[in-house]
Amino acid sequence: MRVGKTILVLAFVSLLTLPLIALIGCGGKTPPTLSLTVTSPADGAELATSPVVLKGAVSDPEAVVTVNGELVEVDDKGKFSTIVALEEGPNAIEVVASSLEGEEVSAIITVIYAP
Repeated sequence: MRVGKTILVLAFVSLLTLPLIALIGCGGKTPPTLSLTVTSPADGAELATSPVVLKGAVSDPEAVVTVNGELVEVDDKGKFSTIVALEEGPNAIEVVASSLEGEEVSAIITVIYAP
């Protein structure tokens, strides 16, 4: 009977220490979660001029950001902007951010160019 209780307690302690071990493995900090926001133009916007200035922000200022495959500079606050040429009609714009830790997030917006 006592052996069964000991095993149960050990299993319970092991389950409680797994998150603690994971937290210690991250230097005691919660692992960062990379986020990406495109602030303009709005998804679905109808635009009369091309090119358009695309603006956004990423939660990690050290992240690498690309817009339609082209590298974009990120400032020390995580903000970025770039010029995107549009073709008449719908245009999909893909923004990808990658952290140094290997995390990756992306956003695709579609704008309509109607000159």
